[in-house]
Parts: sequence; C-alpha cells; structure tokens
Amino acid sequence: MRMKPVIVLTSVLVAGAAFAGPPATKIDPVTDDVQGTKITDNYRWLEAKEADSDDVKQWTTEQNDYTRKILDGLPFRHSLESRLSELMSMGSVGAPAMCANRYFYSERKGDENQAIVYVRTGYNGQPRELLNPNTLDDKGLYALDWYVPTDDGKFMAFGLSYAGSEMTVLHVMNVDSGT
Repeated sequence: MRMKPVIVLTSVLVAGAAFAGPPATKIDPVTDDVQGTKITDNYRWLEAKEADSDDVKQWTTEQNDYTRKILDGLPFRHSLESRLSELMSMGSVGAPAMCANRYFYSERKGDENQAIVYVRTGYNGQPRELLNPNTLDDKGLYALDWYVPTDDGKFMAFGLSYAGSEMTVLHVMNVDSGT
C-alpha cells in the first residue's frame, strides 16, 4: 500500500502534536581560545561515552524514549516497518575493484548484518572469502567501514569499528595468507 506524501506528512504532524517537544538538553558551556578566537560549545558534555557519563546515558535514554513514543504512535508505522524490513533483507553486491589480476568485491546476503569482502584471481576465478566482519565476535557488533586493496592486489587495508563507534581502526591484511 503506497501512502501519498501529504497524508504521511499530515500523520506525522498530528502524531507529533500530541507531544510537547523533546526533553530539554542542558547547556554546559565550554569556551576554547583557538588562535585568538573564542569558541563556545554548549554541548561538549554530550561527547562523552555513555559508559563514562551518567548524564549522557540519561540524556540518550530520555531522547530515545521520546522518539519511540512518537514513532510508535504513527498510524502507518507497521506498514512502513514491514516494507523497510523487506527492502533491508535484499542482498547487495558492491562494485568490484581490479588490482593486478585480482578482483575484490563485497557482498551481503539479506540476513547478514555486514557485507563480506571476497577476492578472486582472474575473471573466472573462484571467489574466496577474505574478510567477514559478521564472525569477528559473538554479537556481530563489528562493522566494516571501508576497504582498499593495494594496486598489486597483495595487501588490503580496511577499517573496522565496533558497536556503533565512529572510531575506525585501520588494519592491513596479507591477501594470500589472510593474516
């Protein structure tokens, strides 16, 4: 069932009108002097990790609870969730990168959280799994952020992050040995 944009927007506005607004965010100014220019950041306290700050943990919980109330109240939420689940379960294949006589590409089957990097030698070569971030831990919390093979295809640099972190860790793999 397709919904017209006007109906969707109206539904969002009506659902949103039932709530006064998001929980307040405290302002805790920190001022830095950068080469003679004073820069004030009112929300630097939010840069702390939840594990290190009860204030950030509480703020995140309050914001998530508020958002959940609005989203759960949308009349079309279940049909939208169903359609998005259907689309997200479709697989995908990334564009290949040819390096010397090797082809590197990523592929994600519909039930996998992360794409797997494969390599094959020559156009008709057998694909070999090179890096599967889905198997790096029990919970599947590693994400492959990027990968770049060297021009000769002997090494591959790649970035992994963990549990939603934006801090990518650089790794270099020997393609022949997988180490």
